[in-house]
Amino acid sequence: MPIIEAMLFSKTTGFSSKEIAEKLNETEEKVNSVLIDIWEHYNSEVHGIELENFEGKYRFTIKNEIKSILNPKPRSFSLTESQFEILAILLLNGPSSTTEIEKSRGKSSYHQIKKLIEMGLVIKKKKENTKNRYLYDLSEMFFELLPEKTINELRGAKIDKASNVSSKNR
Repeated sequence: MPIIEAMLFSKTTGFSSKEIAEKLNETEEKVNSVLIDIWEHYNSEVHGIELENFEGKYRFTIKNEIKSILNPKPRSFSLTESQFEILAILLLNGPSSTTEIEKSRGKSSYHQIKKLIEMGLVIKKKKENTKNRYLYDLSEMFFELLPEKTINELRGAKIDKASNVSSKNR
């Protein structure tokens, strides 16, 4: 189904098989079958892109060996512990307000959030049905630029009962 392939190209964050099935009014089994066909087609050596499943969503990405040619010097970030904590909170909790982030951290986060927005790792979006309330979320660039190792470290972070952020194996 070319429509599924087009959907995957249209959204860099990808779609879950359930989302695709609902949009196309198809069964999830049929969508999964098509996704397997697309994966087999693009994951061959003749293509520079591949289909991957990231966080339950299917998306197209540039193959690593091609990425290293296109971007020989990947952009690097030097994150403070506070910025790392905020990214972990957003990864674990999803879109959050400044108040929610500060409640989890137990301290002011305004300047760290502002710096993460400047870096392009966090986006600010208006909360629905409110006048001046905003939520912060991880940007698409966060998932594209951060090394897999860092994302896995963030996934390994946990929020304890005292609402302090800690990270395993730091």
